[in-house]
Amino acid sequence: MGFNPDCHHRRTVRLHGYDYSSSGHYHVVVCTYLKQYQFGAVINRRMQLNDLGEIACNCWQQIPSHFPNVGLDEFIVMPNHVHGIIVINNSMTPVGAQYIAPLQVDPKEKMRIKPGSLSSIVRTYKGAVKRILGRLGYAFYWQRNYYEHIIRNDEELNWARYYIRQNPANRDQDEENPVYSPKQIP
Repeated sequence: MGFNPDCHHRRTVRLHGYDYSSSGHYHVVVCTYLKQYQFGAVINRRMQLNDLGEIACNCWQQIPSHFPNVGLDEFIVMPNHVHGIIVINNSMTPVGAQYIAPLQVDPKEKMRIKPGSLSSIVRTYKGAVKRILGRLGYAFYWQRNYYEHIIRNDEELNWARYYIRQNPANRDQDEENPVYSPKQIP
């Protein structure tokens, strides 16, 4: 069966028309493939990273060294996902080394991912983790795409920070947790 644009299309979860290289705070969640536990475990309501989790954490912390216009706020590596707040300051020229991006782009062609955008940052992070783990002999994969939320004010920023800090303690109540079992109401 060939490509049929009526049934073979991906819907974007991004805000239509929004420039994701704009200055601002973005709450991002990236998940492992099939949400498999890869990065450690929550023990006594605290996240305990394994070697893979340490690599995922280190790569996250290295994001600003690859994107000088980017800062990091609160973040945590969980057993099967990473939560973080990425801060883009586009008052500087958006630069950054994109993983598997062409060195030169034909001006007639549209670039699918804008340099310095949230997509290029997340793609570079996911690519770095996968590449390092692959070199170490791990067959590691990310889930396609990622979740993002544009943080629009201080209240949302404070909520996102609180949510990230509390994520290990609230793991048992998380519907995304594969071992989550909702309490039945009698």
